[in-house]
Amino acid sequence: PTMRHYFGPNQNATTGDMSWKDSIAYSSPNLSGFTFGGAWASKENASGGTSNGSNWSVNASYVMGPWAAAIVVQD
Repeated sequence: PTMRHYFGPNQNATTGDMSWKDSIAYSSPNLSGFTFGGAWASKENASGGTSNGSNWSVNASYVMGPWAAAIVVQD
């Protein structure tokens, strides 16, 4: 499983986390300071069928010397 942490509005701490069963993820090599990635997980119910919705996320970051920036979108 993949573990994801989430943050609440106006908080500087992790407010919880969740695990994604049957997930697949990709992280790119460092391309002149830029990296990107994504993850996807199906949502299965206990009987082995598929329930509504699945989880996905995409991310991008830039790190060069003292500068860094990152963005993550998750659903």
